[in-house]
Amino acid sequence: MSDIPDRLRSRVFFECYTSEFNLEDSLGYQAAAEIERLEKEVDNATQVNAELLIDLPDRLEGALIGVIAAYDSLYREGEDADIDDRLRVRWERRVNASVDIARRALDKED
Repeated sequence: MSDIPDRLRSRVFFECYTSEFNLEDSLGYQAAAEIERLEKEVDNATQVNAELLIDLPDRLEGALIGVIAAYDSLYREGEDADIDDRLRVRWERRVNASVDIARRALDKED
């Protein structure tokens, strides 16, 4: 998760550990679906409008919090090391996808 800016990463982890999250698998799937929706929205936009840019950070942050919370929930279940590694890779890909969406949106703005 090294691609995530420190400010956002600390905010995401702060939210994860101080909020009343229902840490279930479904949270991760909801977050992944939001990431996919954002990706399509950004990719399909001929140019990114101000409304999308205003909304994007909050929507991405919510998705990131969901992904990390879901991973944390699965990790705490004490799965064996092979499963942990596969889950870690899957969730990190989703987090990195979120960061890529934000970068693409900012590139389109220029």
